[in-house]
Amino acid sequence: KNLKSLRMLYLAVRKGSIVIHDEKTKDTLLLYLSDLMVEQIGEKKNSSFGVMIGVLCIVTAIFLCIALYFAHEMEEEQEQAIHNIQEIYHGNYELDDLNEYGNTDTTPDGTEDETVHTSIYGLEALRSINPDLYGWMQIAGTTVDYPIVQGSDNEYYVFHDFYKNESSSGCLFLDYRNNSLADTNLIVYGHNIRSGDMFGSLKKYEEYEYFKKYDII
Repeated sequence: KNLKSLRMLYLAVRKGSIVIHDEKTKDTLLLYLSDLMVEQIGEKKNSSFGVMIGVLCIVTAIFLCIALYFAHEMEEEQEQAIHNIQEIYHGNYELDDLNEYGNTDTTPDGTEDETVHTSIYGLEALRSINPDLYGWMQIAGTTVDYPIVQGSDNEYYVFHDFYKNESSSGCLFLDYRNNSLADTNLIVYGHNIRSGDMFGSLKKYEEYEYFKKYDII
């Protein structure tokens, strides 16, 4: 049932190279050979289609693996960037650094401590990295512990982090139309991330008891 052999046999019968005196028998044989060739062509097409589907599945699987790898790498980079920012804000600083900003924290007995914690220096250090820094938001009982920036619009920081790098997590940002803390309403935007990062943990406030327990921002 080799297609090439069937075609050669078909042409030989049709051209008379193979002599068949009975015309009815000849026509029946030609019809049979024609059906066999059509069947072979169909099987060949199906086989090629199957190979194409197989190759497509392999390519798709490879593409998905690469995409997942880079997505994981990007997620780790974003988490590390957030961790670095939190360390700057919550870190311990030498008194010489604090005094640079007019801050002279002391220990309970009134003597200056060599190392103290303060958010003032942390904010100034972060502002030197990104002048768009507006403040810091922290909510007990949630993962919210991030800087707030304010851009010239409400689009840029949707997909840019605090370092102004492209990021799917973006950054918490204040509505550009807010002028000061004296505004009646301050609108802060942030992604509702499934892992709970950014504003992903705020869904807990659907429970009234949780709202009463953690009602201070």
